Amino acid sequence: MNEKLKGTDEAWSMFRRSRDAEGCDSLELRLRVVCDPRVVGLRPELANTDFFMPDRTGGQYAGTAHEGDEAVRCFDFGAVASYNPATGRLRFFGPYCHGPAGDEFVYLGWKPAGKPDEPWVWRIKMYLTSLGWEQLEEVVAHNERLEFDATGRAPHDRPRIEWRFVPET
Repeated sequence: MNEKLKGTDEAWSMFRRSRDAEGCDSLELRLRVVCDPRVVGLRPELANTDFFMPDRTGGQYAGTAHEGDEAVRCFDFGAVASYNPATGRLRFFGPYCHGPAGDEFVYLGWKPAGKPDEPWVWRIKMYLTSLGWEQLEEVVAHNERLEFDATGRAPHDRPRIEWRFVPET
């Protein structure tokens, strides 16, 4: 695999401290969320906002420019998936994984520009629960990353997320 992604070390630390570490299988995942914030730029409430991926401590990850289009943002990060074969329970750990155990998601958000303590103006969630353990094992075995294009996704959308498997180069 390539270099460690943002959040990977923290994800392993969170997993090791959890009750899910003992007796569970675990995998290191490489994830990417892509989003063109201009799609929602026509919404007046999003004028003068900062766009980012929040971590669990309130930090803001601005992502990087997408190849070929500087306005499109790529959020590359690491996470750990844990599977308990006795219960069939799948969990996700990492600083960018939010939500209750077994219903984790990552999200992108918009807050008033320069005011990280203000309430959210808009945020979109991408649930990890559409993934299965067998899929994750295959992704890791083939040195792939999971990728989702969140462009056009609206707040509170909960349709199934179709993560793409993309070979690492």
